[in-house]
Amino acid sequence: MNELPKDFQNFQKNMANAIDNIIPRKFAKAGQDYFEDSFRSQSWDGKPWDNVERRKAGSSWYGFQYKAGGKGKRNFSTAATTRAILTGMTGELGDSIRNRVETAKIIWSTDKVYAEVQNEGGDIKVFGKHPAKIISRQFMGFSLSLNKDFDKIVEAEIDTVFKT
Repeated sequence: MNELPKDFQNFQKNMANAIDNIIPRKFAKAGQDYFEDSFRSQSWDGKPWDNVERRKAGSSWYGFQYKAGGKGKRNFSTAATTRAILTGMTGELGDSIRNRVETAKIIWSTDKVYAEVQNEGGDIKVFGKHPAKIISRQFMGFSLSLNKDFDKIVEAEIDTVFKT
């Protein structure tokens, strides 16, 4: 009978650690992995991104790659006609996603200034001159699938606490 208060104190300590430390860090990692995976799958929540003009044979942007040159057609690259969406030559947008765990919140971010318009869509000026509309190709934000992953993380951590 004397063990009950100590057992309860250990349970309380373990649960607080799970809520304050373990679960947020696992959420941060799961979110970052999910967001980075959208570049590999070229989709969001199972819905493929719309194709890009540089991959459409009839488009005036077909094969466009900035400063590509060569083969008599300015800025043309055969590789650009098959390259993955939103990866560019370097994949820097997908590689730029970071996470930070703070008290009672997780922040996922990127330092790329063009990330927001690619994620949400919007108006831009091509080469700073010609207006164009970018369609949304979401790679960060709310996701039903990711929320289900979060639920599984919480359930697993609570089970772990109850078993200790």
